[in-house]
Amino acid sequence: MAIHFSEGAGFLYDKENDLMIAKVKYQLTETDASLYTKKRWWGDIITSKVIIDSGSTFTIEFSDSRRGECFVYENTEMTAKSDRRHYHFNGRSKLGDRRFGT
Repeated sequence: MAIHFSEGAGFLYDKENDLMIAKVKYQLTETDASLYTKKRWWGDIITSKVIIDSGSTFTIEFSDSRRGECFVYENTEMTAKSDRRHYHFNGRSKLGDRRFGT
């Protein structure tokens, strides 16, 4: 099983109405699917905006145009002394390419 890391700038959207909530900087970790496990993805995001519904499902779009549904929750240890908000995310769907509708 291979693990892949990437980072960049992206966008966080409200899952229900596809409105952009925040621009984010992300660090993404992905594992390849195997015979016994499916592909998994997760990571961290940093933004200057407070995500009100922390603990809810959102859509995240990465700099390579891939996007997927994710569960976002706040990292309270990191945000206590900073203007920037730190959140964790866990993928809830496959990562598809917005440009091609996949």
